[in-house]
This record gives sequence, structure tokens and C-alpha cells, in this order.
Amino acid sequence: MAFGNLNTAATLWKNSGLKYLYYPDGIPARPDAVSQPAPVNKPRIRPVSSSGANPASDARPPGVSRPNAVDAAPINTVSSSVASRKKWIPLPAEALPDDWRELIAKTKPATVAWTYLELGGDLLSGTIALPEEEKKRVQARRNTLGALLKSLNHPGGTHTFAPLTPGVWNPENYTHDYFFSALKILRCRGLIIFGSAAGEILFPEKNLRPLISWKREDLFVWLLRDLNALGGPENRYYKESALYLANSLRRFVRG
Repeated sequence: MAFGNLNTAATLWKNSGLKYLYYPDGIPARPDAVSQPAPVNKPRIRPVSSSGANPASDARPPGVSRPNAVDAAPINTVSSSVASRKKWIPLPAEALPDDWRELIAKTKPATVAWTYLELGGDLLSGTIALPEEEKKRVQARRNTLGALLKSLNHPGGTHTFAPLTPGVWNPENYTHDYFFSALKILRCRGLIIFGSAAGEILFPEKNLRPLISWKREDLFVWLLRDLNALGGPENRYYKESALYLANSLRRFVRG
């Protein structure tokens, strides 16, 4: 019977308290069973040239110089689309056409502007001849707007009406900068749009659906359903729109 010290392969046993191995009769203790210190992997040292540079890492095709630290550092660049984007600047009143200046002069400044496709014609309905059916539609829209304003119960000077163009709607007369410059002159901080048709004219780049809001520059925008679809207070679309406006404008008007 013989005993031998554990080698490093049995470190787990040794940590558990085992110190010797038992060899049965007839099997001599192996000399290589004596524990030896674990081999140490020495780091490989690459030869360094007299200039201090590492020949392997410094290798490059002939004629190509080594970049310095400044050249090698990454450069933060601004994309061309962001760099070229400019903040929209409203036009002054004197730069607007006469009909727009006349419209602005007749419109009261307010915090929130309301608009829809037929608004310009509705404002002129008392001065131009209209078919009876159109008169009924104009009156129905006025009744709906009046009911919404009454339900909001905001102080005077909170809301105003801003048509897309002076007079009856004509797409050829619409100019983006004129409309939004007029809102700026009227000191409007918010815009309520009725109907996706008007919304797509003002914001052709957006994918619009009713009862959403977003911000353009410093102007808050809310899109509601078409005014002709709201009907009166008993209509579910009217109730939905009235509740949406009340919740959206509560803090905005207060602030």
C-alpha cells in the first residue's frame, strides 16, 4: 500500500479536505503524483523596435503614413437633413396680400383658432346669396360650433375663427405661409381643425385621423371629425368631440 500527494488535477478533491491518494497493493506510488505548482502562462512579449513602435501593428503599405491621434479619432457629424432644416419664420403683416390683411383686421386675436374647409364661406353667408340647402348646412354648422363653445365655458378672448383662405374656399388661393403667419399675428397658440380634408391641406406630410394632436413649431394642433358629421349634442360624434376638446384644452387654456 502506498500514498501519493495529489497533483493539480485533483485540486477539487484537495479543497474538499482530501490530501493523499490510496494506492492498492501491487501498484506503486507514481512519482508524477506529487503536487507541483500550477503552470503559469507567461505573456508573450512582442519585440519592440528602437523607435518604440510595434512592428506588427505598425505595418502598412509603402507610402501610407501612420495617422495621428487627431486624424484617427471619430468625428461627430450632423446629418445633412438636420443641418439643412431651418426654423420656419412667419411673414410680417405688411408682407401679406391685401385680402389677408383685411381678414386679420376683422379677426379678434385669441389663444385658440378654429378652422374648417367651409369656414370662409360661412363667414360671408350673410352677404352672399346661397341656395336654401346650403343655408341650412351653414346654420347647422353654426349651431354645432355654438354648442361646443358653450360646453367649454372658456372666458372671452380664448377662441377665434380663422378660415384657410379669405372668402369662399378655393384651393388655388391657399398659401401655407399666409395662413400660419396670420395665426402668429393673431397670437394663437393652438389650432383646432375640423375634418381630415382641412387637416391634409394644412399638414399634407402627416397621416391624419380624427381625435389626435401634435405640435408644429410653437403651435399646438388638435384634429376633430368633420363638423358636418357632429350634428347636435345628442349625436355620439358630438359627445365624443366635446369630451375630447374639454380634456385637451383644460390645462392648455389654464396655462
